[in-house]
This record gives sequence, structure tokens and C-alpha cells, in this order.
Amino acid sequence: MCSRTPQADPSWSCCRCGNCCRVEGYVRLTPDDIAALSRALNMTETAFVNAFTRLTKDRRGLSLTENTDGSCIFLNAAGTCRMNDSKPAQCRNFPMGWSFTGYEELCKAARADRQKDFPCEKE
Repeated sequence: MCSRTPQADPSWSCCRCGNCCRVEGYVRLTPDDIAALSRALNMTETAFVNAFTRLTKDRRGLSLTENTDGSCIFLNAAGTCRMNDSKPAQCRNFPMGWSFTGYEELCKAARADRQKDFPCEKE
């Protein structure tokens, strides 16, 4: 089932397929993201930063660490975000606030939107 993401666009329907969470790259964190994630995990912000972040190559911020396959550290076995209620702004704003080349082919909602039928079925 699709879910509306009004923060990004009220017409966008996310299928929660998790495909965007499997692409290697930074999930840059804001101070508010760090506060929300650490609170959700019942950790101090320092403990959260030490356990789940890394310095970006440009040394201008922190990013979530990744699993060895490049997927997000918070992507669970079911393919959904275990931090959905407190996920970073970058994640909440996909694909309206940011995207990556070729996301339209990976994202089930983008494919469904092109077809205008929003099936969002598991493949």
C-alpha cells in the first residue's frame, strides 16, 4: 500500500519498497536529525554519532554509516526503515528534495506515478 508524504509533495505516494535505501551514498544528517534519531534509540547524541555516523569525505558533515552492501544501516530485513517515525530529513524529502540519477527506475512509486495507477505491489 502506498503512503502519502505531505512533507515533500501531497501528490507523491511512497510504496515503501526500500529501494532508495539500498543505493550507496551519503545520508547527510542535520543536528535535528541526530537529536531525533538518538532520542528514538534512547541514546545520547554522542553515543549515536559514535555508533551510527561517519564524517563525509568533504569533511562538512556527518552521514549515516552503511551496511557492507551499501544499504542504509537502518534498513531492516523486511526492506523498510526501522527509524521511519524519526528518519532524517533527506530521507523524508526523497525524491522531491533530492534524488539521484536513475532513481525513477529503482523507485516503485516513481514507476507507478508514470503509469498513473499506483500499484505499489511487492515484486
